[in-house]
Amino acid sequence: MLTAFLTTLGEMTRILMFMVLGFGLNRLHILPKGAGAGISRLITMVLIPALLIYNNMTEFQLANIGQYSQLVLMGVFLWTAMTLISLPIARRMAAGNPLDRGVYLYGLSFPNTGAIGMPLTLALMGTTGLFRLNLFLVMFSIMTYAWGVGLFLDTERKNPIKRFFIHLLNPVFVSMCIGMTLGALGAKNWLPSLVTNFVGDLGSMYAPLSLLLTGYTIADYPLSEMFHLPKSYVFTALRLLVYPLIAVLLTKLVGGDLLIATLVVIAFSGPSGMNVVVFPASYGQDCRTGASIVLLSSVSAVITVPILYALVQVLFQ
Repeated sequence: MLTAFLTTLGEMTRILMFMVLGFGLNRLHILPKGAGAGISRLITMVLIPALLIYNNMTEFQLANIGQYSQLVLMGVFLWTAMTLISLPIARRMAAGNPLDRGVYLYGLSFPNTGAIGMPLTLALMGTTGLFRLNLFLVMFSIMTYAWGVGLFLDTERKNPIKRFFIHLLNPVFVSMCIGMTLGALGAKNWLPSLVTNFVGDLGSMYAPLSLLLTGYTIADYPLSEMFHLPKSYVFTALRLLVYPLIAVLLTKLVGGDLLIATLVVIAFSGPSGMNVVVFPASYGQDCRTGASIVLLSSVSAVITVPILYALVQVLFQ
């Protein structure tokens, strides 16, 4: 247990260092104003697709389709269960504020698997582990865009079915489909190595840049305000301790093994996703609540994630 804790603590500390560097790049004005928007678009439209296409292309095997479906179904079950739990909690925390309700609901339903979970999985479980995590997160990837963005926008709620299918065609979901198709066709065996290595190199840039962007974005808001919102501490306790423990308990009850439990704890123990800042900011709305819960949960996760990871290794051995 101690070894698992120390290994994960080291990786979480490295992740925090990238975020601190991004924070410094903003506060010291080393990057030009508005650089965060450009980096965000680069990550979303180029680096994430490259990582997912390469990872799925090299790891997907038709012979293992049964195992893959188990991971997808487990992800669907747990995301649905945890989101249903989040609905009354977010409503109560928001106290009648629609934007805050969306922020809390999104933050509880969608942990930061992109900037935290995926880099951590790569470090602890390699590319095979990352592939399995992405299968587990299929429901998260679909609902992030098909439902999550609508939590911040009243206009998007007027046509929920139309919006669902429009946002379903997002870079994450499309890239996974392309990668799996190439994997099923054995593309890694016939594509020129120049092409596969190029896509792989692009994907390898994702983790450091996404972490830098997280710190860079947080730096846009005064730290004094971020630490003075009491509800953010309640949210952080729910996001980092209560929710992952409930998810692990549900996994135990349905007979999940060590692999699934490890993926569950990595996925559900992460801090709030950055979209609680990105989505409202894109539409000119107040981002203080989102920035506060991202900052507090991201810093606290450096300690809580290693503890939960080590606990799961003991419980499911």
